[in-house]
Amino acid sequence: MKSMITKLDDRAFEKMCRDLFVDMGFQNVTQRGNTRASDGGVDLEADMKVETILGEQKQHWIFQCKHTKAQIDRKDISEIPDLLEDFKASGYGLFYSGMLSPQTLDRIKKKESIIYWAKDELEILLRKYKNTAIRYFGI
Repeated sequence: MKSMITKLDDRAFEKMCRDLFVDMGFQNVTQRGNTRASDGGVDLEADMKVETILGEQKQHWIFQCKHTKAQIDRKDISEIPDLLEDFKASGYGLFYSGMLSPQTLDRIKKKESIIYWAKDELEILLRKYKNTAIRYFGI
């Protein structure tokens, strides 16, 4: 699947990410605007129900789908707290078709409420959520 992810265009990559969210149990998954339009750093929004000691609660998440050969830069990471506040979101997720640099990983790990799936993690997800893999890659 390694080379297959890179063969997707940016629209198909974003749709694949959306379908993965649905398969992963996220609800109310919505795409923000067109793939190539300016989206302010948020491509998808979704809700997840989680069990807490107070019972079931809804968490709102925002996601960015980056299908590019360019590296994620410091600016991308530094804007996340503002995006979380602007969207009243519990967490931020990043789907990235490339490999994250060690410096970027260090920056991400210092922030709370961020999850990420770079190329290697996406391959693992696609093995786990076979419906999406079949839909996009026929495997």
